[in-house]
Amino acid sequence: MKFTYQQYISPASPTAPSGIVYRPVVPLRIIGTAAAVFSWATVDTGSDDTLLPLSVGYLVGAKLDASQTWNLEGIAGQTLSAVLGEVTLEVRGGNQIFRWLQKVGFVDFSNPQDEVFLLGHAGCLDYFRITCDGHRRELEIDVTPALLGQVI
Repeated sequence: MKFTYQQYISPASPTAPSGIVYRPVVPLRIIGTAAAVFSWATVDTGSDDTLLPLSVGYLVGAKLDASQTWNLEGIAGQTLSAVLGEVTLEVRGGNQIFRWLQKVGFVDFSNPQDEVFLLGHAGCLDYFRITCDGHRRELEIDVTPALLGQVI
């Protein structure tokens, strides 16, 4: 499954003076007991966890376990809290569909504009062979043969 990086506008910086950046994102469907939603999700090899907005967890009817929470630290020590939840995740590309039931972290963002969908190692990337080709701005995803039986 191959995906083209998506173009984003960010504040100009010395490393991206135009403010144009390209990110490896994939179309992600989040399926719960009440509904399903679609969003673009960033493939983040630096993220330990797969993280989704808590608002989406409520919307789809994720199985949330409020007794299972943990703190996440970002750059410059920014701290957010995550609650454990279970949903089915689905990535489609071409004639392939990867769908798997997974426990992920749901983050309560104080500002809806800050909400992000991150596909990290636990919950997603551990199931796949990921190739990021920054030069071609292309991402390739393949199911890891050892885990093929775990993907629906």
